[in-house]
Amino acid sequence: MDKVFIGPKLRQLRKHHKHTQAELGKLIGVTAAYVNLLENNQRTLTVKVLMSLTDVYGISAQELAQTHEAEDLNALRMMVRDPIFSSNEPDLQQLRGAVAHAPQFVDRFKELYNDYQRLAEFVQNSLSNNETVAAQSNDETQIYDFFKANRNYFPKLEAIADRLRQKIGHPQDELYHRLKDYLRSMHGIRCHVEKLSLMENMLMSFDDTNNIVRLSEGLDAPNRIFQLAYIIARVESYDVLQGFQVKNLTARNRLFNELLNYVTAAIVMPYDAFYDVATKTRYDIDRIAAAFGVTFEQVAHRLTTLQASGKQGIPFFLIRLDRAGNITKRVNPNNAVLADFGGRCSVWNIHNALQSPNVVLTQAVELPDGTRYATIARTTDRSVYSRKTQDRRMIVALGCELQFANDITYFDESGHRFDQDPAPIGLNCQTCERHHCAQRAHHPLHVTLNFETHRRGATRYEN
Repeated sequence: MDKVFIGPKLRQLRKHHKHTQAELGKLIGVTAAYVNLLENNQRTLTVKVLMSLTDVYGISAQELAQTHEAEDLNALRMMVRDPIFSSNEPDLQQLRGAVAHAPQFVDRFKELYNDYQRLAEFVQNSLSNNETVAAQSNDETQIYDFFKANRNYFPKLEAIADRLRQKIGHPQDELYHRLKDYLRSMHGIRCHVEKLSLMENMLMSFDDTNNIVRLSEGLDAPNRIFQLAYIIARVESYDVLQGFQVKNLTARNRLFNELLNYVTAAIVMPYDAFYDVATKTRYDIDRIAAAFGVTFEQVAHRLTTLQASGKQGIPFFLIRLDRAGNITKRVNPNNAVLADFGGRCSVWNIHNALQSPNVVLTQAVELPDGTRYATIARTTDRSVYSRKTQDRRMIVALGCELQFANDITYFDESGHRFDQDPAPIGLNCQTCERHHCAQRAHHPLHVTLNFETHRRGATRYEN
């Protein structure tokens, strides 16, 4: 048995049951002094004591011995680095002490910080529109937090996808037909491409009673492949995916769907092959898309999952925007502040992508706290299958810490050093403290800008 410390948990259990240390010692056959040492993490938990505690308090050994100290410590380290705190950051020993000896305080602190983040998002968004995290469903927040906590990487799902791809076959140019053959031969599922008039408001439907998959003729080739792989993932990984849970029952179907999308992408773009092409092309997204017969957006999403030990890619985050600037998706595996709250600063050139369709825009940016990122942005097209569905482009933006820019082909511009001249951006005008920004659209809530009637500045908020 590995060394296990359960001090704070044991103290909480004892006090909940109104036992003194001496009383608990008698119940489990040790001295009061030994109980005190256990509660202060000065003694590790033995198998004998563990079994005695499970009998006394009616709790399973697994639940009693399970700790989240590593996760709590990592979360605290990220939180105390937030610019809202002073520069005197607690050292690792102090944080470990808080986790070990004050777990309830740590939990309350985490709750408070998460509330602050949601409030900040509310402030950033609500003054310009009504789409806020606070106004979104709790389901959406839970799912976002779930993928963020897992760094958008699931080894078990990668293994399932790899096994399925081995069974389906590898030639990428034959994938559509191999997927259809696999569904028919292994599951008796037939696939039909239906006319638009029969698939109103639907791109795919699966009739599991009659074992028929119907694809809309409005789907292009990459998305037809994706939908067939989705059905295979649904049929063959259903039980495993049911093991992933979130607190809210109503969010589970949404989570199930998102995890199915993950498995599907891993089937179409197997991890090892995808990683090799990505690194060899230095993350040239169009070349990767050509290699796997997928879309720019599908590659961008897959890039955020390259977190495997020994084959870890650049830690990208992703933001997707519609034509009105609404954030329709965020993927943030590495706790990037820009990924959590960014996307509404007009100095960030991602908004210019719509002016140059299908052209990758690059930019190095710097937040007011000094954090720097390398970002790329491009439009992504939706299937056009009628006059009413024309030009429904969206913007997909990928970002990472600026130190990785030299490993990305899009930043190969001779004679220019991106790290020497990053664009000064903010998360949102209402919370941006920058002075003399010519793009300012709102007065910041927490900073007073200089304004005098006898002068004229670049904006109506400062001169």
